[in-house]
Amino acid sequence: MEAILKDINAVIGVTGSFVTDGAGRLLARALPEVFDAQTLELVARNLVQTYSGLEATRRRKVGDIDLVFSDGRLVAKRVGDGLVCILSVKKMNVPLLNLTANVAVRRLNEKLKPAAAPSKKDVRLATTTEAAPASAPTAEAAPASAPAVPDIPRIQEAQAIIRVARERKVLLRAMGDTAIRMRCPSAAGIAVPPEEDYLQLAGHRRQAGDVEKLLKEQGCTPDPQFNVLYGGQRLRFVHSAKKLFIEVVLDELTSFHRLEFGPRLHLDEWTLTPADLFLCQVQVVHPGGIDRQRTLALLSDFEIGGAGELRAIDGGLVSSVCGEDWGWYKTVTMNLAEADAAAGTFQGGRSAENIQTRVRRLTGVIEEAPKSLRWQVRSRVGERQTWYEVPE
Repeated sequence: MEAILKDINAVIGVTGSFVTDGAGRLLARALPEVFDAQTLELVARNLVQTYSGLEATRRRKVGDIDLVFSDGRLVAKRVGDGLVCILSVKKMNVPLLNLTANVAVRRLNEKLKPAAAPSKKDVRLATTTEAAPASAPTAEAAPASAPAVPDIPRIQEAQAIIRVARERKVLLRAMGDTAIRMRCPSAAGIAVPPEEDYLQLAGHRRQAGDVEKLLKEQGCTPDPQFNVLYGGQRLRFVHSAKKLFIEVVLDELTSFHRLEFGPRLHLDEWTLTPADLFLCQVQVVHPGGIDRQRTLALLSDFEIGGAGELRAIDGGLVSSVCGEDWGWYKTVTMNLAEADAAAGTFQGGRSAENIQTRVRRLTGVIEEAPKSLRWQVRSRVGERQTWYEVPE
């Protein structure tokens, strides 16, 4: 963690930084020796209590705390249950600081996950991170049972492949339409056009060879030309006997926007996290009817949660992605506005109130989140320049 703090300290004007847990205990520091640990922990405990009080009063997540003094400045950012605190000169370029610090926060969150007290689910799951050696197997224990899902062939096939992959220590998870149907009961009535009736899985780039070997053993035939050209990003297969097309997306989805999901791939037992499923869905610019329906299903069936929540759409992750990149921000907020307007058309309006409440909450979280310097510069250009890529 000290190496991550040193990246923050490299920003001009920063005096030093430190990380604490939710009780204010010092976990790491990169500060001059004049700052003693006891004082740092006292400051952290007061800040943690301040966050708790503000969140209880406002009933929502609080962003950064920026305290300005006569001869300096203290910026506090949430890291899991704890904080990263940054000391700097008074006249600090805060947007420039956020550009580096927000990346550091995400890295610190990943570092702190293995150190957290294990939940019942964590006992079943062994974690893997991007920093793992390329040859290291991904260890995870088998869950007690698969989730109850619709009797759809590609969903049953997804579960079967993930089970086998788990036994082989290969990390695979469902994504796309298949995953949304596995997680969202309200998606059952969404009709799928033939061209979208395929199985999409997510895996790690470093395990691409293991994935190909595993799927071949399951009776799948690789698309050699596509896999040679694009194998660093995606792999494609056909299961002729089951008439099923399979695509495996490796570490990141590159479409209208780029979403790096690899560091979070292990967090759920069967699919990408709800936040990643949501981001994969709302990165579509000018979505068609089925894309909008899938977005509405996710908002209907999942609450908007705080940072790190796995049984809800993690508002911290969504707002962080949108706060780093104005293009992401523009597309997501457009999709949220459309979801708000279309909520009454989904399932005869039965979920309209829930959807609209969640849309407004998530929009508020996005708007209140700190924005990077790159975001601020790009926002001045606005829609005069295309803010998204056109997928092939």
